[in-house]
Amino acid sequence: MGPISAAACNVIVGLASMAAVATGVRLSLPLPDDGDLAAKWEYFREHKDEFDLLLFGSSTVGRGVVAPLLDEQLARRGLDLRSFNWGIDGMMMFESGYWLERVLALRPARLRWVVVELDDWVPRRPSNPEFGTERSIAWHGWRQTSQVVRSWLLSEHPPGWKYRLSRNHIELMFQRNLNLGLVPRLLRAHAHARVHEEPLPPLTDDNLNALAGYRAMPSDVVTTARRRLLGDVPAYQERVAAIDAASEPPALDRYNMHALGQFTRLFSSAGVEPIYLVMPTVSLGRRGFAETLGDAGHLGLVLDYQKPARHPELFELAARYDADHLTHTGAERLTHLLAEDLAPLLGAPPTH
Repeated sequence: MGPISAAACNVIVGLASMAAVATGVRLSLPLPDDGDLAAKWEYFREHKDEFDLLLFGSSTVGRGVVAPLLDEQLARRGLDLRSFNWGIDGMMMFESGYWLERVLALRPARLRWVVVELDDWVPRRPSNPEFGTERSIAWHGWRQTSQVVRSWLLSEHPPGWKYRLSRNHIELMFQRNLNLGLVPRLLRAHAHARVHEEPLPPLTDDNLNALAGYRAMPSDVVTTARRRLLGDVPAYQERVAAIDAASEPPALDRYNMHALGQFTRLFSSAGVEPIYLVMPTVSLGRRGFAETLGDAGHLGLVLDYQKPARHPELFELAARYDADHLTHTGAERLTHLLAEDLAPLLGAPPTH
């Protein structure tokens, strides 16, 4: 073997060894204990063969759908199944895709449906407080990062912005795969956890057994978003009215169709049927894209609850914790509606 080929071989072996060590270190680390993620993952791994339906999405799902009540209502319609609420605070579709891959790789024996929250595939900016946390680094694998970059390239931002925003996410991917700056990051995460504690107690197996992942918004904690709602109710009502008044659907030329297709293939390969869900928030983008995608035939089953004229009970103040989250009363209302709409899609016998 010549000197050049020997040198190249040494480089390849060195890089492979470094990657193997980095992967081993990353896999040995505990999951980021953020937004109930670690508790739900560990619980689901132990009970994966007990559930027929999963609910995936952000806190609007995690704190908006009461899984035991959903099971009860579906049972009244002739469906004997169990659901688990995998909603996690701040989890958008890029991160949902990462955790769906891991969940489906467990091959849950009974799983047949996943109800997944649909959003507009807009990545987080570096200014977002959740950007750069251990949890956000954890899901920045190659597939997810490439889709983030694709979304930025499709955006309306100037080229310089697209480059900088894409670079920020690529840096997270390298931090994840090569463990760059791992010790300082862990120290920062530990300090952050001590200062910014979750207002709710940690999820326990008793919580998860009783409520199957559902976590109500805290009635005794007033967040900034709730103060904003209660302090300017007319502004909230104007935003609600704007949802029904919006007449021009968004174009799909800037929507990440490739990422949506990746979702579709993920479900298909696992033999699981997706049902896309639009939660009753006041953000216009999600509903508009759901209607446009549905009309164009890009989505299969879609349940859209961001329709104040059709579901005014979900937008009344008694049902709202803040502009995007439901109170427990609101969550129960939504769960009743969801059960009614899901039943025929899941094969419930017709009622007479």
